Amino acid sequence: MYFLKIKKYSLYHILFIFLLLTFLFNPTFNIGINLSAADIIIFIFLILTIFRIRIHRHAPIIRIHKHTPINGYNKLILIYFFLTLYCCFLLVYSYYLNSNYHQVFGRFRNLYFYTLLYFSGLILIKNKNDILTYYNIMKTFLVFSVFIGIINILKPIYLFGSPLFGGTSYVMIMPPEIGVLSILFIIASIMSYVYNKDKIKNIVYIILFTIAIIGSQNRSLFVCYILSFCITGLSIIKKKYINIRFFLISLGVFSVAVIVFIILINSQYWYKFEGRYNKIVNEISGNREFSQLDLRAGRSIETLKNWLNHPIWGAGWGNQLTEYKIYDEGKNEYRTWKGTPHNYYVALLEQTGIIGFIIFVYFFISVYKIIKPKNKLNQKNIQNYTFYFFFLIFLIFNLANVFLYSTVTYIAVCFFLCGVITANALLNRSCFYSIKSCC
Repeated sequence: MYFLKIKKYSLYHILFIFLLLTFLFNPTFNIGINLSAADIIIFIFLILTIFRIRIHRHAPIIRIHKHTPINGYNKLILIYFFLTLYCCFLLVYSYYLNSNYHQVFGRFRNLYFYTLLYFSGLILIKNKNDILTYYNIMKTFLVFSVFIGIINILKPIYLFGSPLFGGTSYVMIMPPEIGVLSILFIIASIMSYVYNKDKIKNIVYIILFTIAIIGSQNRSLFVCYILSFCITGLSIIKKKYINIRFFLISLGVFSVAVIVFIILINSQYWYKFEGRYNKIVNEISGNREFSQLDLRAGRSIETLKNWLNHPIWGAGWGNQLTEYKIYDEGKNEYRTWKGTPHNYYVALLEQTGIIGFIIFVYFFISVYKIIKPKNKLNQKNIQNYTFYFFFLIFLIFNLANVFLYSTVTYIAVCFFLCGVITANALLNRSCFYSIKSCC
């Protein structure tokens, strides 16, 4: 896959860069309600999106909708129309149940306002060059964040008195919400290595993000990393020479990962990773009485019980369950645990009820149907398959995390990226796009 070098960035690209930087540092302030730097950037993004619709009547996406209707595009607009009405209802309903407007408006922003960046990603894309520019911006940021993360391990970094990647119980090179975005570039690099000639560059990217994921110490991210190789490998298994290349890159990356891990174990910094990895090893070997899988299953079950008390509208924003009773095999209470259910879909069901859950799930299904490639994988459409595979892994990742429910920048970037991926699929079917520029 070839990505163009764009010398000039537009205001939208610059805003996207600042939005990504809020992953690393997102200062907050209070004006009656809590706001962050990401909130302001998202608001400006949305205002510019509206301005773009009003001024640029002949943007490619609008032309596609006007002259070549795409199956599923109208559904997305309709879904968000109903979502807008439903979230306004939940705003009033939740405030009636819980007078803490900080919590109510906080959930409103997370579950509705930030997701509107999907339409920014969809509408602000004029052509394939725009998609490639956003791709390059994100790739550059992720590489930068890996190096920052490595430096932070060697010597902790503080920004305005706050530690980088603060608020976690263990150190990391790359937080999981950033790490899952790197899966997009791992898949892209594997595809490019297999089908194109930029082999050294792609190997470097894969190794760099592999190191970052090892340093993340996050179980669900490990699973998504392995899935990225499995899904990509299964998609290219039909051609013999392709199989050999994929086998070589997989073997090489595995070897490097083992070497990096051995170096880490024998380094003076291993104490920062030892406790977390010992837990993971004990869980895999069965030496731990209570596994992470048991814990997350218990959290999800308790959250679902809370949802059953308000199955239609949900428990109300700000009224989510915060203490979970975990049970052993004999159905005896084992322990309690404070936190979240660690499952985006379960949390969504609890907070928005069955109606909101259906709306969001139908949205993801609609995006899936639009972006699913129509042709077999080949050198000319690897970009489409890269986005498609990433979207599948992104949905799987949310089964074990609630970042898409609780983390401002992650919500905004992911929905924006979903919009870009949808725009890519729509442009592929448009008469205004030449197939030769795809790769």
